[in-house]
Amino acid sequence: MHMLASEASPPVSSRRAHPLPSFDLYGQSHRALRAVVTELLVRMGRTAATDDADVLARLDELDVVFDAIASHLAEEATFLHVALERKLPGAAIRLDIEHAEQARAMEELRALAMRIRREPSQRAVRFRVLYLRYAAFVGEALVHMSDEELRTQTLFDDLFTAEEQRALHDALCARKTW
Repeated sequence: MHMLASEASPPVSSRRAHPLPSFDLYGQSHRALRAVVTELLVRMGRTAATDDADVLARLDELDVVFDAIASHLAEEATFLHVALERKLPGAAIRLDIEHAEQARAMEELRALAMRIRREPSQRAVRFRVLYLRYAAFVGEALVHMSDEELRTQTLFDDLFTAEEQRALHDALCARKTW
């Protein structure tokens, strides 16, 4: 379950009167993730649960989306969380917890998808459950990304210069796998 943004968050200054960051660490990748997770949600909602070919196609797409999310979470942890911890120990704890929760949720959804593949007799019912659980996952992921862009980005602005943020971003982009 996603923690509320106000829970266990490092203090964020009110130095900026507007939400525009000095350097946008999250925006580009989050826009891409928002697009793929919500587009899949819409396709899943339009899929007839009794159409085996369409259901299996959505399950394949789910694997691709989850692989992209897992890669993104690992990249953030490797580059952004480590950098935050160097400047302000404990600053990334909440983020690490939320990322672990997302990883667990994806594994549970992948397990359900595997059961849907293996047991065609229950496919329609289980696909509906998968769709509803994926919708909840997407909702929590959207909240998490917004929180990172509004609160965590502000923390980066407080702790790092725009040039330091650009260097982090460039290092992260050089290693992107999705």
